[in-house]
Amino acid sequence: MLVAKNQSGLLLFLDGSKTRDELRKLQKNAYFCPQCLTKVILKVGEFKIPHFSHKASHTCTGFSEPESLAHLEAKLQLYNWLIHSAEEAEVEKIYSGFNQRADVGVRIQGQEYAIEFQRSRIPYRDFIKRTKEYTSHDVVPVWLLSHDVLKKPVENKISLSSFHQQFIRYSSSLKQFFLVSYDHVHQSFSTLHYLIPLSSSVFLTSKSSFPLKQVKFPHFSLQSLYYSEQELHIIREQRKRWLQSRLVQGKGCLDGLLSLLYEQRTNLQLLPAWVGIPVRHSLFIKEPDAEWQCFLYLLLNECKSYEKPLSLKYMLIRMNDYIDLGYLTLRQIQFQPPDTLLRAVTDYLDTLQKLGIVVKGQKGYRLCMEHPYIMIDQVWDSESKKERFWMQYQDLLLETLNK
Repeated sequence: MLVAKNQSGLLLFLDGSKTRDELRKLQKNAYFCPQCLTKVILKVGEFKIPHFSHKASHTCTGFSEPESLAHLEAKLQLYNWLIHSAEEAEVEKIYSGFNQRADVGVRIQGQEYAIEFQRSRIPYRDFIKRTKEYTSHDVVPVWLLSHDVLKKPVENKISLSSFHQQFIRYSSSLKQFFLVSYDHVHQSFSTLHYLIPLSSSVFLTSKSSFPLKQVKFPHFSLQSLYYSEQELHIIREQRKRWLQSRLVQGKGCLDGLLSLLYEQRTNLQLLPAWVGIPVRHSLFIKEPDAEWQCFLYLLLNECKSYEKPLSLKYMLIRMNDYIDLGYLTLRQIQFQPPDTLLRAVTDYLDTLQKLGIVVKGQKGYRLCMEHPYIMIDQVWDSESKKERFWMQYQDLLLETLNK
């Protein structure tokens, strides 16, 4: 920790303004944790940055001990960056009203922000609890992932664990997802732009880095998402790998999706090409596009026999049932809006309308059975039919995605 109280109750900030020799002279004084009020030790070594520390046997609920050198350096850098442009800035700010402590608290244009720099794993339930505590008290939390815990992108692909994905943010104006991390070694922010999911953990992305002093908080520069033929090709190849994996690793009647396919007397190899197309908000669902869209395909396919259109409300109810059964999962990200499933499903249905696959009437949606690519009858014809579909509709898909 970088702040403590002296015997007079005054706060001492270790903000880098004092030399090590000056701090060593202050070591003889008594200092206390501003949150749990127990005695802490001022440590001034040769290599680590000066900091306060609780006794090894003591546990303070407000401060996670021990903090790494990287964590201490990062929040000191962030504090010194913000203090020059903010109305107020405070390292390790304690919000006594709801017993929360931020690495850096800052007020800009009357708005309070709490910066949380995270290197160690934090359970999603705690992540959301702390986020809600901030927002309910009109404090905007800004979660920054430590850059060194991320893997390097390879050929514009990056693997993100469930922990990393908690830090994904959504830009409603650009309709895209991004992730901001802070690199304390180079004192710069790194942004993973337009995260396009390929699987539950692999994403297409583009990375940019910005020196600390070039960023005007709280704004982070984003690149506009633009799909090209290259992205569509990668997505198509990923769909093929998904299909092969599901065919090999499927658990038969124990697999919810395979069971539903069997009930309709079809199989994965007969899935038409429009099951697994990219849509803007698909990241909200953890399973690959082809997986979650397959459940919608089965619903639409089921209703064709009795020629009754499906309402959006009914489809959402059924999709939520699949989530409750564990067949599908909503991805856990920060500031997740309440209508994530609705956004993904309506994106998909809107795209199918433009392709002529479905028709929307007053009572709902139905498959257009006259469409040449509505289904695949024979396995031997599947690959050639998929190729023809993509040749015919690639430009329309790109136009829809980039609109």
